[in-house]
Amino acid sequence: MKQRAMSFVLALVLLLGSLPAAAAVSITDGDVFLTQQTNYTCTLVSSVMMLRRKAILDGDAAWSDITEPAVRTRAWSGAGLLWNFTYNGLSVTTRHLDSNGIRGLEAKRAYLLDMLAQHPEGVVIYNHDRPHAVLLTDYDSETDTFYCADPGKRTNPGRTPLSAATIPGSGQEGKLNGIHQIWYISGGTSAGAGTMEPAPLADEDTALSAAPANLPEGEAPFPFTDVPDWAWFVEGVNWAVAQGVASGTEDGTLFSPDAPCSIGQALTFLWRASGQPEPTAANPFTDVSEDQFYYKPALWAYETGLASGDTLQPDAPCTRRLMVTYLWQACGMPQAETQFTFSDISPWLDYAPAVSWAVDMDIAAGTGDGSTFSPDEACSRAQVVTFLYRAFAGQTEA
Repeated sequence: MKQRAMSFVLALVLLLGSLPAAAAVSITDGDVFLTQQTNYTCTLVSSVMMLRRKAILDGDAAWSDITEPAVRTRAWSGAGLLWNFTYNGLSVTTRHLDSNGIRGLEAKRAYLLDMLAQHPEGVVIYNHDRPHAVLLTDYDSETDTFYCADPGKRTNPGRTPLSAATIPGSGQEGKLNGIHQIWYISGGTSAGAGTMEPAPLADEDTALSAAPANLPEGEAPFPFTDVPDWAWFVEGVNWAVAQGVASGTEDGTLFSPDAPCSIGQALTFLWRASGQPEPTAANPFTDVSEDQFYYKPALWAYETGLASGDTLQPDAPCTRRLMVTYLWQACGMPQAETQFTFSDISPWLDYAPAVSWAVDMDIAAGTGDGSTFSPDEACSRAQVVTFLYRAFAGQTEA
């Protein structure tokens, strides 16, 4: 009996050994590319394709499990794609080109060539004017052609010349010049790395770089005389200025971190952090005029449900409860995993879920000995940019 069992096992091993090995997957295979099924998800779908290609390059056999619904849970908020997120062991980071000194066609072209040389999986490129994003996949130096995967081209979701993509701009040069923001994989290895053998890169999968090595990184702190490098809010201030969310005051040498932040300013910061979407609603507010800096942010806030009624009170101080409520609503009003209680907030108040969420996500914390939240205390500029930094950049320290 034992001999018969051993013979069966040997036969099974021989049979399995004779089966053909699974075909290697290439980052240019048609199944890798996706199209968006709903409007306003071009950044998300482009990022999914980028993550899939990186997983294949890492030899992750489960690359096809990287889908739009799966990534959405880690990377999407009510305001759009998060600027920084981690999925499947891979860290994704954003960069605004103009605010990092990368301006004009030649600078953007050189920068993107350099990024493609470092990232064969591609980088997501985004135009704010008529918002659309595609995955920039590679560059052919012989024909001077950039290629991309356009989630908006439902009839041809695969690799296509950038000039044929639906991203705004006339021809390849116009589209390159119109790029305002990118997302790229800044670190990590796919969780299932080494579980398959990826196909070798073809010539069209590799970009040739002509970019200078010393392009501006935008990581250096800004020299505000009232923001010491030991301050608890220094990371939030540096991030906000680098991303074009906020700027200096007076002659540009100050940030005024302790100055109260008005509702108009807070909504403007949040609008910029959300990608400066163009509002289409008519102005419902009697105290907001078209010549005010917060005009578009106010209309956007009305469109998205952050503000209502016929007055905004833009010059009134933005309180702690109001700011965390704005952020909570912008992120889709998610349920907090842990319900926090403070002695100065009744659980039945309409903003209580927003406070619990903000504390649960380490965006905000209690005041004093931690038993209170001080919901009606006016936020300072430092507090607002720090809240935004923690919510959008995924940073919970400080």
